[in-house]
Amino acid sequence: MINPVLVEVERSGFVESRHRGAAIGIAADGGVTVRAGEPEAVIFPRSANKPMQAVAMLRSGLDLDDELLALAAGSHSGEDFHVEGTEKILAGAGLVAGDLRCPAGWPIDPEVQQEVARVGGGPSRMRMNCSG
Repeated sequence: MINPVLVEVERSGFVESRHRGAAIGIAADGGVTVRAGEPEAVIFPRSANKPMQAVAMLRSGLDLDDELLALAAGSHSGEDFHVEGTEKILAGAGLVAGDLRCPAGWPIDPEVQQEVARVGGGPSRMRMNCSG
């Protein structure tokens, strides 16, 4: 089944883009109120889950300031200040880098990659763009 067009973006009277998808609305009692497409289809939401994971971290009692909350709710490019922020988040939860379950990665910026390599570093979980 091809998912239906859920959104059309119009500019200057012309449809610029169409976005297909699946959606489901659930009432407080658990009943389905509206559905479109195939919401039961298996997907890999990847980074789209990060804001929800950040909310769960907050609700579990982790104290994050604005910068650390932004790091937890999104991807990053593996620069030193991202690694430092990730270390702070982990420390606040009583965890260390070895507790991360993401794969090792290089910084995204080629110049930063070269600098990391120049000083003897390599790919690490802390530099992986999902480590926050």
